[in-house]
Amino acid sequence: MRVHIAQVVKSQIGIWSRQEGKEIGGILLGCVQRRGDFVQRVRVEAAILAQKADSVGSSIRLTPALVADLTRQAEAEYPTFEVVGWFHTHNGLGAFLSSYDIGVHKTNFPWPWQISLVSDPVLKEEAIYVYDDEGELLPYQGGPSRHHYELIPTGLPGSRYRLVNPKRLLASLALLVLLAAAGTGLWRWLKEPSEPAGGDQLTELSGLPDDEQPGLPDPLPPSPEPALESTADYPAEEIVHIVEPNDTLWGISERYYGRGSYYGYILDYNQIDNARKLVPGQMLLLPPLADRLGWDEPGVNGEAGE
Repeated sequence: MRVHIAQVVKSQIGIWSRQEGKEIGGILLGCVQRRGDFVQRVRVEAAILAQKADSVGSSIRLTPALVADLTRQAEAEYPTFEVVGWFHTHNGLGAFLSSYDIGVHKTNFPWPWQISLVSDPVLKEEAIYVYDDEGELLPYQGGPSRHHYELIPTGLPGSRYRLVNPKRLLASLALLVLLAAAGTGLWRWLKEPSEPAGGDQLTELSGLPDDEQPGLPDPLPPSPEPALESTADYPAEEIVHIVEPNDTLWGISERYYGRGSYYGYILDYNQIDNARKLVPGQMLLLPPLADRLGWDEPGVNGEAGE
């Protein structure tokens, strides 16, 4: 399992820490990318501060009731994200999990892909903890080749923190594709003329003798079919794009793939169900070249987001 934490989240936690002047904590929100029954990647894209949390020594008292309140707040503010873990700070003590912190994590965040982010703003240290195969919390070392971080099973029973319904997400994506295809077909049908332009004029001139026919320009040769796009210019590895103000999925797709109509694959790859709710600072993962070979036109022409 690979863990990505958006820089905007780290910056926000740092701001909260300076404002509060004490240990703080809260929940982390984002997306979980799965491959069948396994988790391939966890992306942290937002955080909510537990403003009512009390301190316990150098730790934060994050009770199940408080986590439930934060989860309800997350459902209202970030309906497309799910709870992917929690964060807290240790001021001047270092980035580590105490025995109390481990108990908080196992009680409130039992899923094997839920992480713990602990930071020390005084010593400028940071650490991420994840579950190993035995259900123990270990420091995350990063990289896709770590043996017990590469793929982690998701087979725990239902989670009370899951905010995204996968069936509803797939249905929404399918409906979006169908509506886009129908709109494209209607637009093309409306653009087709019912008869050749200038038909009446040609009918009137057809009765004139050949020597009285006005000079008409020779017809233009048919336009050549556009050449197939070369894949040589496309990067061969996965691209990370940080959303900027006024970015659209159409524009991002056109920038990296040469076609704005490929934005549907970005939606699918990032498990996004609303193309018009991009957030500045949000991280998008763009499929590598190997994933794009053999792509067909998705059949959409409209812009994906604003």
